[in-house]
Amino acid sequence: MWVLLLAMLLRWGGLNVNNVARKKEAEIEDLCKTHYEELIVAVDELRGVQVDAEELKSDLASDIFPQFTCFCPNL
Repeated sequence: MWVLLLAMLLRWGGLNVNNVARKKEAEIEDLCKTHYEELIVAVDELRGVQVDAEELKSDLASDIFPQFTCFCPNL
């Protein structure tokens, strides 16, 4: 019920839902255009962190694994 009232108020006020949606879409598009370079840099940094984490896991595994083989020769 309140949604219908809101829609009627918007239409009577010279605005309709489609115009409001178009304005919001334009705002979102402008924000994306403004900040897309920052997003790309952030994604690249995250990829670098992922690579570093994989290298660290590999280094730890290679350092720790030989220690276990002396206790469990079948490994």
